[in-house]
Amino acid sequence: MANGQARLNYNLYPNASRTIVWGDVSNGTATVSPRGVRHGRNRHYDVTVYGGIPAAQNVAAGTYADVLFVTVIF
Repeated sequence: MANGQARLNYNLYPNASRTIVWGDVSNGTATVSPRGVRHGRNRHYDVTVYGGIPAAQNVAAGTYADVLFVTVIF
């Protein structure tokens, strides 16, 4: 995440205990499997992902933000 030039490291996790990093299955990471719910003729998918910010990062106080792009393969 960024606030100007300041950067804050974080990870995304597919489990609430945050023990497995969300990724592409390389280096011990895991993918996320959606749960499908039918709404009339359409299908809606829910995916829960958890975030975590490692402690002891020396950054200035402020608002940090990031944009994530996710590839969905059917």
